[in-house]
Amino acid sequence: MYKILWFLSWKLVLLTVLLFSHGKGFPEEPRKPKPIVNRVPEGYDVHGIDISRHNGKISWAKVAGVKLDSNQIRFVFIKCTEGISHMDPSFGSNWNKAREHHLSRGSYHFFLPRLNARQQALHYISNNRFENGDLPPVLDIEANDGKSDKAIATACKKWLRIIEKHYRVKPIIYTNTHFYSRVVKGRLKGYPIWIAQYSGDCPQLEPGEDWHFWQHNDKGRIAGIGECVDLNVFHGDSLSFHNFCIKN
Repeated sequence: MYKILWFLSWKLVLLTVLLFSHGKGFPEEPRKPKPIVNRVPEGYDVHGIDISRHNGKISWAKVAGVKLDSNQIRFVFIKCTEGISHMDPSFGSNWNKAREHHLSRGSYHFFLPRLNARQQALHYISNNRFENGDLPPVLDIEANDGKSDKAIATACKKWLRIIEKHYRVKPIIYTNTHFYSRVVKGRLKGYPIWIAQYSGDCPQLEPGEDWHFWQHNDKGRIAGIGECVDLNVFHGDSLSFHNFCIKN
């Protein structure tokens, strides 16, 4: 009898182990999702993001509720056009949804130096209508297409002048520190600068110039967007930001 009981007890232990190893034991407590933590520079009141089709489908209701450094997201720059014919397929939807969720919105053109600057400007104009509270147009300068720094600056200046004349507002120049030093510095003066720098240090431009927007993180994570997203801050308080936006 003792041997039988001993044998049955070991079979019970073995059965219990097998059940648990196949997930049929006691249910585990659901794991709590890890909180999203982003590296954000301190001391800035106005935060925002920039997006394109590469960010995938966006839940704008969730994005509008995101806070960075205890501040609600206030603005979004959205890719619109590239070159003389390409348009971001997500632009129309993103543009309208940003407005519906009370985010200040801006649109940018990705400049290709090998193509005609005037045609690029007209392509952008044909796809953009701005409303009160929108951000000024943006020229994204980060491709050289084998052109010289001087040639790129000359072509960009033509685009900027056409856009400024049409919309009656100075466009923003987006670029990184490398292109700023080689192309923008000393050649494209007087335009608001949106600078990409991910080192964590506050961007330093040439004497007498300051940046308006700083893209400080290209691997941000926020609710509503499944892919990594660029994070930005505005160099000023809420009133300065309001005054910077387009007034129609």
